[in-house]
Amino acid sequence: MRVQGRWLRFLVVVTLFAGVAVACGGDEGGSTLAPPTTFASTTSVDGATTTAGGTATTTGGVTTTEASTVGPDSGTHVAWLGGFGCGVSALSEDAVWYRFREEHGNFETDQVFDVVVDGAGTAWVTTSSGTFEVRDGSWSRIAEISFDALAVDPSTGELWGVRYQEAAVFDGTSWETFSYTEFGEGENTELVEDVAVGPDGVVWVSTASTVAAYDGSAWAWWGIDQGFPDMPYGVFIESIAAGPDGRVWVSHSTGVLAYDGDSWTDLDPGVTQPQRITAADDGRVFLASWSDGFATFEDGRWTVTVATPGGLANDRVRAVEVDLRGRLWVGTSWGFSVLDQGTWTSYTMATSGVAGNCIETIAIHGGGPPDLPDPLDVETGTLTGLIMAGDAPFADAQVVLCDDQPGMIFLGATPCTGYPVEIVTVTDAEGRFTFADIPIGDYELAWEIEEGSWRTFLVGGVEPTVRAGVVTELEAIQSED
Repeated sequence: MRVQGRWLRFLVVVTLFAGVAVACGGDEGGSTLAPPTTFASTTSVDGATTTAGGTATTTGGVTTTEASTVGPDSGTHVAWLGGFGCGVSALSEDAVWYRFREEHGNFETDQVFDVVVDGAGTAWVTTSSGTFEVRDGSWSRIAEISFDALAVDPSTGELWGVRYQEAAVFDGTSWETFSYTEFGEGENTELVEDVAVGPDGVVWVSTASTVAAYDGSAWAWWGIDQGFPDMPYGVFIESIAAGPDGRVWVSHSTGVLAYDGDSWTDLDPGVTQPQRITAADDGRVFLASWSDGFATFEDGRWTVTVATPGGLANDRVRAVEVDLRGRLWVGTSWGFSVLDQGTWTSYTMATSGVAGNCIETIAIHGGGPPDLPDPLDVETGTLTGLIMAGDAPFADAQVVLCDDQPGMIFLGATPCTGYPVEIVTVTDAEGRFTFADIPIGDYELAWEIEEGSWRTFLVGGVEPTVRAGVVTELEAIQSED
């Protein structure tokens, strides 16, 4: 089951980090992480051996390559898309999909935190099972640990990553780390959130309450009562971006902070619950929001884009990127949309070769693929299950299928009202339910135990996964505690 939200993701990551703290020598600056390792040159997929370079297969009109040593042969003009619980995908220059997930036998985890690329097309992917470099179609593990976010220094090619209590930089051979104590003072500074590198090579790191800059020799920092403007509700920082003009942008719990080299200004982007912020090469700034679409800062003002028929697919935006062809790529909780010369095209697992529907990170080399594939006819499958109340069937109960974790507090008819996917059915006299011919994807499930009161799975529960032409039978669900 996907874990959504930075706080829940933080709990997972802290557990992973706690397991490697001793091996990494704690949190002292200058410590060295384990050296990189390279995957074997061949791997077995469904009983067939695939070498680097790969064997492309076509299913339902989608061309894919699924082997751990195989990515796009050339990393140039490739679009990468990933998400926590959805694996990672690459759309190559010749419009071939490469998808990496546990279910394909070519990836150790579906929990992808971030993807970045450099000017030469090398990609880095950080997951809950480690951090990897993808170069010329070959994957190499460069760290056993994961990072919450990555960034590439455009001038040196060095890779920066941040995680709980530290930042680290990889020069292609070894890692150097910096403790969160370098990043300022205040509440929750140990929660190191994001990293960006400006065109001048200055490294910017954000914690939950501060921003720090590294010029190669020393760190400087800002925070409440330390350069930030007065904000009555304080600040909880989500993301940071460094623009081509030298300005630095920070999304936080109630808005955006912008730094012009002298001072910080608090801005209202027009959306609530800001998420990832991106500064494009053309000077525009994009801010994803939890459920308000996304905001664009251009020519000194913010505009907001929301879902419309034939436009942006849904308002639950998680990432926005621009390629050098000028196309806008928008990742959402249910697929992604691309804006090209005024026309929107949207894709999901059911209509493309993308590995998963939760697109929380996008990285594009250069102009990306010159020609995007047309969406395919929707592929469908069936999901069925049984709900019991003790020894008796739980009959005539509403069951809702959602694209994301059902809300604990909700105002609509179900906990998923307003989500991109909300499909409702009712259990029969035997407590059975069926969702027939629904788009393939990874879903969440909730059922009504009494009027207005719903129950859902906790993390680690049953995963309602729907795949093409398959009837997925869930394990019996016990409605009682």
